[in-house]
Amino acid sequence: LRQQRAKSMKYKKGYIVSTGHPQKVFVDEAIRHVFFKQGVMGVRVKIMLPYCPPGDRRKRGGLPFPLPDKVKFIEPKPDTEADYLPGRDGGAGGANDEQTPAQDE
Repeated sequence: LRQQRAKSMKYKKGYIVSTGHPQKVFVDEAIRHVFFKQGVMGVRVKIMLPYCPPGDRRKRGGLPFPLPDKVKFIEPKPDTEADYLPGRDGGAGGANDEQTPAQDE
């Protein structure tokens, strides 16, 4: 039950993950209660752990893997003539199989 003079204050700086499995792995949380004559004060602290690449010893306590929301783009392999041979996936098996995609335009 809340008291009549109860207050809640939040201080936030930076970015912190709040949902899913990354929240369980990357966020460290602690809650402490302090008892005074006039009442109880509770403190909740959430700290997001940094990414520490293997071999980098400067960031102690960091995790050896980055957040899963990091996207890495891989360049596609160049098309070869073998990709358009008859009988492969996408090939019609007809007389037009010898045409390359540039000729279909």
